[in-house]
Amino acid sequence: MKKFLLLGMWLIIVATLVGCSSNNMLVKGNELPYVKKKLELGMTKADVKELFGRNYTNVYHAVNGSEVWRYDWAIEEGYVVVPEQGMETVAHYDREGFQAGKLSSQLFISWTRNNVVKDVIVYYMDDGEIKDYMF
Repeated sequence: MKKFLLLGMWLIIVATLVGCSSNNMLVKGNELPYVKKKLELGMTKADVKELFGRNYTNVYHAVNGSEVWRYDWAIEEGYVVVPEQGMETVAHYDREGFQAGKLSSQLFISWTRNNVVKDVIVYYMDDGEIKDYMF
């Protein structure tokens, strides 16, 4: 009887953890809810690397030249964002990649002089349109 009680408690714990973990993990094609829940203004670069990894592209703000990290989440395996000529280091979203269905979303993170998150923009597809979410 004791074994069944322990097994039942264990199953409840596992089911609870699995059910609650979907917003706690970065899932391909569902990045926006994760970003909204986890990323905060004022986070350090180390905090961001812990959330999203080191696979970002370092680009720069078109107006003020400040550092921006760009994370690209591709739908098509092996897809790489290729910027327009002359725009290689400028922060801008990949319109062609979105329209071709090759990108799920792009995350742009601007930094302060103290290297903490200043601004965040996520570009994503919704009903065939490129939309953005900013904070």
